[in-house]
Amino acid sequence: MFSAKRILIVGIGLMGSSLARALKEHNQAIYLIGMDTNADDLRIGITQNWLDEIATPETASVVDMVVLCTPPDQLATATKASLPYIGANTAITDTASVKRVAVQAITTHVPNPARYIPSHPIAGSTASGAALGKADLYEGRKVMLCPEMGVDINDPAYVMVREMWEAVGAELALIPADVHDLVYAYVSHLPQLVGFAAHKVLRPLVKDESYCDNEILRRFLRLGGSPAPLWNSIFLHNDDYVLQALRMYLAFAKQMIDEFEQGAAAAEKSEPSDDAITKLFPRIVASCLVMSLAQLEQRAKLKLASFAGAGFADMAAPALETPEEDIEKISGSYQQIQPLLSQMVNELEALAQMLENQQKNLFASAIERLAA
Repeated sequence: MFSAKRILIVGIGLMGSSLARALKEHNQAIYLIGMDTNADDLRIGITQNWLDEIATPETASVVDMVVLCTPPDQLATATKASLPYIGANTAITDTASVKRVAVQAITTHVPNPARYIPSHPIAGSTASGAALGKADLYEGRKVMLCPEMGVDINDPAYVMVREMWEAVGAELALIPADVHDLVYAYVSHLPQLVGFAAHKVLRPLVKDESYCDNEILRRFLRLGGSPAPLWNSIFLHNDDYVLQALRMYLAFAKQMIDEFEQGAAAAEKSEPSDDAITKLFPRIVASCLVMSLAQLEQRAKLKLASFAGAGFADMAAPALETPEEDIEKISGSYQQIQPLLSQMVNELEALAQMLENQQKNLFASAIERLAA
């Protein structure tokens, strides 16, 4: 039984519209109110009957639950806009993929911070917008709940949030907000950064027929098509852990370049090969990603791969193929691979410098360029 009867969903993009669709599919009796600055997305919800009402100041009344489905940099504004719907017993949650900033942005404004249960569904897509929402988006996916330490599992707000995610088929796990942000810097934010840079370097060189016929390559390049504004909001609100993960990755990638240079004199010059571009370069990029996570696991003495979602799996896919034949080709293809790897490392090194120097506008512009 789902105890929340009236729910306000703030942000009717992919995440919010998918949640609304799933909740309606689960229980038509749930009354869903949508709030968004995009009137077209709200109209889609009303027309397709997965929203019952569009939020307006004139019709505002207290709801059982508020779900904030906006990027991190919009959470404070979204919380303030939803205040007319929040009463003393309203449960509040969110879908942001950075939790420390979410906790600060939301608890600063709500009347009862104890009613806020942070959550992060490990689901999504490179697509965005209400029209692309799916009722099964959360089916079988993990949702990380990040309540304050010591929360009572029978707390009404916690129970209500848990029931909502279970109702749409999600699998729940508990993790402190700070640990969440560290782990997802490695298993989500780093793969996306590398995905942008690798896509910029590799996609212009890949023949269309190779791209269409190579499933691993398509998965590897998928994240390059993600929306830059959304990811800039995520990167810059988790910049300390993102920088840590990026520095770890660069250490492994630069080690690869050094080994190429040391072996260059001994390696025989090879004929240009499509494999160097479509298989060997992705394998090296992916291997550095896997090694970065393995290093964090070793330091934390925890198995963290299970927290990863589809983004990490797709970027790491080239490293998981049977390696023997490709490894034999790498040393002979260094003339093709090394320039690509160096170009990608230079892009990532520049991003790391911008994060270190807190040059957030420059960083955001650089991500927009990589994603173009």
